[in-house]
Order: sequence, then C-alpha cells, then structure tokens
Amino acid sequence: MQISDHMHGGVLVLSLEGRMNFQVRKVFQCAMKNAKLFRPQQIILNFYNVPSMDRAGMGFLRLAYKSLGKTDIRLSIEVFKGYVQQVLALANIGKTIPISTTTAKQSTSGFTNLGTIPRNA
Repeated sequence: MQISDHMHGGVLVLSLEGRMNFQVRKVFQCAMKNAKLFRPQQIILNFYNVPSMDRAGMGFLRLAYKSLGKTDIRLSIEVFKGYVQQVLALANIGKTIPISTTTAKQSTSGFTNLGTIPRNA
C-alpha cells in the first residue's frame, strides 16, 4: 500500500492506493501517527484507489477513529460506489465514520472526472 498526503486548510487528505488488509497494518498505523503531527481539524481517507478491504482493514479504521477522537480530529472516508463501499456499508462503518460516496472516476492526471453534466441542471 502507498499513502500520499496533502493539506488543504485544516484538512489533511490521505490518498490510499492498494488493498486494505492485515499486511498493510504498519504502513497505515504509521501514516495515521504521522497525520496527527500535522494537527489537522479533519483527516479524509481517500479510498478511490483501494480495490478491496478485509475485516482487518475495517478494524484499522475503527482504531484510527477512536485514536483521532481522543485528539479532537475528525475522520471521514471518500470512496467510489462499488465493492469497498459495499463492504463499509455491510460493516456499518458509516454509523461511526462519515462516508462520502461518488460514482465519478479519477482521471490519470489525478483530478476527478465528473463525467457529463446534464443540461438545465
């Protein structure tokens, strides 16, 4: 797993790329520990490039939420509609961590492609 970050105002966005499973626990835990050092108001986990997640990955999210809550840092997740979003929904993660779902596709430039915008919208 690769994790990149960028800060915008008081919000730190962590973009994850790769599977969210037990094998990435140290990488994820280290990224969350380092994220706290920025003292953001909110951390957004961008899961657009996460193709799968298992039970351990869901546990890491819950632990991160609990840890960040102690320091008054909000946590939220952005995810594409599909497999990972379904896994998060089935595990009721959205009851604890706010989840934003989109059907937009990310372009190769890294910007989100919103697709065709309907007229008279």
